[in-house]
Amino acid sequence: EKKHEKALKEQKEEREKALKEQKKEHDNVLKEQKKAHEKVLREQKKERDNALKEQKKAQEAFEKAEKMQQKTIYKNIEIFRTLNLPEAEIIQKICGLYELTEAQVREYLAGHVLR
Repeated sequence: EKKHEKALKEQKEEREKALKEQKKEHDNVLKEQKKAHEKVLREQKKERDNALKEQKKAQEAFEKAEKMQQKTIYKNIEIFRTLNLPEAEIIQKICGLYELTEAQVREYLAGHVLR
């Protein structure tokens, strides 16, 4: 009877020990998965941040080029006006040089385009 109880107790202890080991292994697996997931998230954030920086640079370059073009258009309008060209001819020339519509050129002529 005592041997049987002792055997049952030992089996119970071994099961508990095995369960503890399984839980420990499971916890370690979860910890590794969490680390891997966090690493992926950090890398994705870094990629997003870099993409945003590049997008911002491209936007700034575009805006700079646009402002330069606007200044150039105004300079050309000034030159054409000093040559006493008729407005229709100025519109035609600016449209041809910058692939603008007549309405867009009229905005420049009126000074409504930001400088």
